[in-house]
Parts: sequence; structure tokens; C-alpha cells
Amino acid sequence: MKIINFINYRLERANETIGEAESNLNLNYLKLTVNRIYYAMFYAVEALLLTKDISSSKHSGVRSFFHKDFIKEGLVDIKYGEFYDEMFNKREAGDYEVKPVKFTKEEVELWLNYAKEFVLEINKLTKNLINENKK
Repeated sequence: MKIINFINYRLERANETIGEAESNLNLNYLKLTVNRIYYAMFYAVEALLLTKDISSSKHSGVRSFFHKDFIKEGLVDIKYGEFYDEMFNKREAGDYEVKPVKFTKEEVELWLNYAKEFVLEINKLTKNLINENKK
């Protein structure tokens, strides 16, 4: 598969997963919504990394490359890096914590709205980098 096809597939998955998050929020499945929020962001970041031929099989690697190659380089606002880290931690807590983790619908709704902005911004940057690489 050509790299551009895989990038586009990851962007599609990011957008699809935002829709899954919205559906789960409407059903009041808050932990699952948080999971889907994080994965939407993860898929978008994976696509972005691929524009520089970077990939990792681990979430920690994707986070590290995102910060090193895009946040620290000033290509992505630091607020998005902080939010990505926050959602990684929230998703981990919701999926794996032994003690019960409670999220409120209000906070999850805020995170979802911010995740939509995040995915949109990463999507735009990814498409811009693809177009620059064609030149």
C-alpha cells in the first residue's frame, strides 16, 4: 500500500472514531467515549507522523515522535501536545485502573469538542505536508 493511502486511511479512521465518540457520549458510555476520543487523536497523529515517514508500534513511541518532531519544532501548538497527553492518561485510567474512575458527562463533552478541533487541525497540517511533499 502506498504511504499516501495509509495516511488517508488513518485520517478517515480519526474522523470515523470521532463519530463513534459522539455516539457513545449520547448513550452515556463515558469511559468508552474517552477511549474513542483518544483513539481518534491517535489515528490523526499516526497519519501526521507518516508524512515524515515516522511510525511506531507503541503508543509511547507515537507520543514521543509527535512531541519531538511536531510540537518542539513548532509545527503543532503545544496546547495540542498537552491535550494529547492528557487524553492518553484519561484513556489509560478509564481502560485499566483497578479502582473505579468516574468521568462526568460535562467534562467528557468538553474533551470531545476539543478533540474535534485537534483532529481537524492535525488533518489540515497532514494534508498541507502531503501537498508540500508533492512539490
